[in-house]
Amino acid sequence: MPCSDPSDGGSKDRIFIERAYRLKGVPGKDGAQLVRQADTAWREQGHIRTSQRDLQSNFPTVNLRTKDNNFHLYAIAGVLDKNKGESAVTIGVTSACIWPDGTSE
Repeated sequence: MPCSDPSDGGSKDRIFIERAYRLKGVPGKDGAQLVRQADTAWREQGHIRTSQRDLQSNFPTVNLRTKDNNFHLYAIAGVLDKNKGESAVTIGVTSACIWPDGTSE
């Protein structure tokens, strides 16, 4: 995706890459536990939590950034099927702005 508003003042010709995985059919409160486990593991690796929402609820969200290269990490739990008591968890990462071919022109 285009890096149309790079926060580092660099060229707008760069891009960023995002990758996310959605885990479907997670039983009830297990989704919230997975989000909390991701948050704990990432912070133990030295990454910095930038925001969190409803961390003690069944549907928490956490956002972190990596300590070295400013990638953004996130984990979100949400309702998949209320009647079945299933949740969905999305875990993803977004890169900092990079050059499409690896180097500047």
